[in-house]
Amino acid sequence: VDAVDADDVRPVERLFVGDPQVSEAIYQLAKAAREGSSLQREVRVPGGADGSEARWLRFRVRPLQESGAYARWTAWTIGDVTRERARQEDFFVELRDAIDFLDHAPVGFFSVDPKGKVSYINATLAGWLDYDLAQVGSGDLKLTDIVAGEGGALLAPMPGEPGNVKTDVHDIDLKTRGGRTVPMRLYHKVAFAADGTPGGSRTVVLSRAREEVADPARTAEVRFVRFFHNTPMAIATV
Repeated sequence: VDAVDADDVRPVERLFVGDPQVSEAIYQLAKAAREGSSLQREVRVPGGADGSEARWLRFRVRPLQESGAYARWTAWTIGDVTRERARQEDFFVELRDAIDFLDHAPVGFFSVDPKGKVSYINATLAGWLDYDLAQVGSGDLKLTDIVAGEGGALLAPMPGEPGNVKTDVHDIDLKTRGGRTVPMRLYHKVAFAADGTPGGSRTVVLSRAREEVADPARTAEVRFVRFFHNTPMAIATV
């Protein structure tokens, strides 16, 4: 930390205050220190803009003595365990690459939890719908924000056979942030828990906006399905 004398020494809480990856662990360790407890955390510190590689740091905090004059003193130790965690670092790199592949796939992808919140949307679909990924990551995007008309009812969670996996294909309209509708084909997959409750969806989205359908019958079918789900009249089939 480039400390020359005692005046340059900073508390551990301030040493990593600008790193969000470490701040939560430091908070937990500092809380344990105030309570006279021992605690250990291992944290991944990402590489810097200067090209430095990511590191794994092991933080430990413990009372200097269990009792006596130094019982209220705290010993902090910080060790670099990057070599020990090389396998985990390789995993992080592979995971980062996998997310990048998914984000920029030529198809859209999103996941919705049972409460209707969009928990993930890839960059391709976000671009089609004119959404900022940073906004999506805040957790404010709902299924009703991206599905036009009554199409959301087709994707609403409902109980299923315990342990079963159900995949449906839907031709519905999604809507952009500005309200413009875009025809899409959705491959909507939901897995059910042992009690039959649905988990988060896995939905692949294909854009039909620029699709040229050679089969006139199929074109008519798609148009009818879109009309059926967006009509302002209540319709039911028995």
